[in-house]
Amino acid sequence: MKKVSMAINARRVGSAIPLSFALAVFSSTTLLVAAHAADVVVTASADKHVKIWNPLNGALIKDVTASDAAVNAIAVSHDGKLIASGGADKKIHIWKMEDGSSVKEFAAHDGAVTSLFFTVDDKDLLSGGADKKVILWKTSDWSKEKSIDAHEGSVVGVIAIADMLISGGADGKVKIWGLGGDMQFEIPTEHDGGLTAMSGNPTQQMLYTGGKDGKLKFWSAGGTGDFEGVQGSPVNALYTLKDGKRVLSGGADGKIKIWDADTHKIIATIDDGHTGGVTALSSVPDGHLLISGGADKKIKVWSNDGKLLKSMDAHEGAITAIIYFTEKPKEEKAK
Repeated sequence: MKKVSMAINARRVGSAIPLSFALAVFSSTTLLVAAHAADVVVTASADKHVKIWNPLNGALIKDVTASDAAVNAIAVSHDGKLIASGGADKKIHIWKMEDGSSVKEFAAHDGAVTSLFFTVDDKDLLSGGADKKVILWKTSDWSKEKSIDAHEGSVVGVIAIADMLISGGADGKVKIWGLGGDMQFEIPTEHDGGLTAMSGNPTQQMLYTGGKDGKLKFWSAGGTGDFEGVQGSPVNALYTLKDGKRVLSGGADGKIKIWDADTHKIIATIDDGHTGGVTALSSVPDGHLLISGGADKKIKVWSNDGKLLKSMDAHEGAITAIIYFTEKPKEEKAK
């Protein structure tokens, strides 16, 4: 295997979605997942809406018309107070989690906003755009702190780990940046047709990428390689379960595949995931239920071996992001 000098210890990475969050399983009438009283679910869609749900009873807490165009990305601050949304209107919108009220709206990119991420200390919000840029915004006043000409194609995802920024682009490259915007090194993933999704492993120094070529690859300080198998269509979504043992991939063909994160071998395939393609993937925090969102506007709940348990109509447009936010235990907050 080819060696690559990199250190990835991600707690939060996503396709459209950060790793520290997992999608809740809920319906308007049926409780499917145990949750703490402080837990909320945030969903976004091409229908321009961001919705906040109560996973305990499935009640819709707030339905926010978040944009004049499709919402492509959302992020939740680590203290649980703010939601950031961005989309085809090129703007970033900041909302209060508690009631969905607007805090701030500002022009962000010269193209659609494609990725959002709060730093661990919540002092900065990172955004990636179709204009190929990665931008850091100060959350104290939402001023632009740094703009990076990051890629030669649309930014697929961006995250921050310690004193590093990691971005992935449709140009097929993953790049590691210092917080000052200086590039440390880049990884040419060599996905034919470009990079379309990425996800980090929350328990080990490992990054996974998916491409338009339908291939999945892994990258770590110990080496790189291909998964033993392919998606079979462009990879629209990647998600690593919180325990770091499984990786989910979703394709344009509507199929969902479950992979062993260590051996990179296929565990199971869900052939009838979503009509029109899988657009978002996640799981409940303990990983016993898998969640998918699709171009068919539906959210589906699956057992961890791929059996369909629930299907619901969540939005009037394609699902673009789903985040389960759970408040950290007090002892963890104190660290």
